Amino acid sequence: MVNVRKKALLGILIICLALFITLIAQHDKLKPLDAAVNNAVVLFGTEYYFWFQVISFFGSIYFIPALVVIVCIVLWLRKKKHEALWLAAAAVTSHVVVNSIKALTNWSRPSEVNYLIEQTFPSGHASTPFVVYMLAYLFLVKQHKKWHVACIVLLVALIASSRVFLNKHWLTDVLGGLLLAIVWISG
Repeated sequence: MVNVRKKALLGILIICLALFITLIAQHDKLKPLDAAVNNAVVLFGTEYYFWFQVISFFGSIYFIPALVVIVCIVLWLRKKKHEALWLAAAAVTSHVVVNSIKALTNWSRPSEVNYLIEQTFPSGHASTPFVVYMLAYLFLVKQHKKWHVACIVLLVALIASSRVFLNKHWLTDVLGGLLLAIVWISG
């Protein structure tokens, strides 16, 4: 059974990595899709802008590090030092890898966004929170339930999609961030 799980995780890792590389390779061909999605969601999103900001906060550079510190302390106190170190390392390396890829691709954000840093691919709001929330759950909870995992996936999907609705990322940025997180978790 363990061997089947390892093979399944390796398969997921390879598929997600292949899709991630495809997003990079097909970037120029996907620009019309990104523009169409952003035009559509900007019309819808303006009415709910405040709520998308609230959702987005739960994936922000202000919230995620605090969550990692709290969960690591809880894990440490529960004598799960190995898991605490894994969570901290996963959060930091996820953030570093996302920002390194952003620097390499150097793709611009949607035109209405005024940022000091223009790099947009992959979305850190899509990637790092997924890694942190999923690993925190796996390390903290003994009895894993499918509906808990589904709730985490839903939360992360809401955080990731909020970035498109706020017009701060393209759809492909968010998809790239989610794929990268799945690769990180599977690895």
